[in-house]
Amino acid sequence: MNRSITIVFFLLPTLVTSAAHADFIALYGDTLHNDCNITDSGCSVYQVEVFHFSAQGARGCRFRAPYQNCLAETIFHNDEPMFAATTGNSQAGVTVDYGNCLSGWIHVMSIVYWDVMFWGPAPCCELPVLPHPGESTGAIEVTDCNGTIVEAGGVSGITDRTPACPCDLPVGIEEQPTWGKVKAMFAD
Repeated sequence: MNRSITIVFFLLPTLVTSAAHADFIALYGDTLHNDCNITDSGCSVYQVEVFHFSAQGARGCRFRAPYQNCLAETIFHNDEPMFAATTGNSQAGVTVDYGNCLSGWIHVMSIVYWDVMFWGPAPCCELPVLPHPGESTGAIEVTDCNGTIVEAGGVSGITDRTPACPCDLPVGIEEQPTWGKVKAMFAD
């Protein structure tokens, strides 16, 4: 028993590293980064969750996720940042300092919208993640754990009042091996 546990602990970092890819900032409809649809039932307040995925680790990010005309009668209400050292806002450009080197799925903020009509935004309205207007590279920027600014990808969120909108957001739970998946590798 102890021997197989030792093997599993040595293999786990290899499995996580093999799933590594470039950093990206993505918009989700839930706080578990599992739902690519941003649901709005009309005449309500709803949130768009902003996540940063960093396999190698990061200290912060710079981006914007502006309001889109296809949101119809929806109004940007406010941002709810997860980190105290956040300047600007998601609409004009935001800079977030995490305070430490973090890796994996980092919940950066919630963007709160208020839908003032009953019908909600147009189905399949794309909410993009774009570069901060003040960025020197002209791309979404991430500060890695060494303090180096690197480019990151942006993955749009999709509004849809039915779950039929196609989207290709990475799903967090499938990116990382679970203890059950690791144990299954060694099952007889």
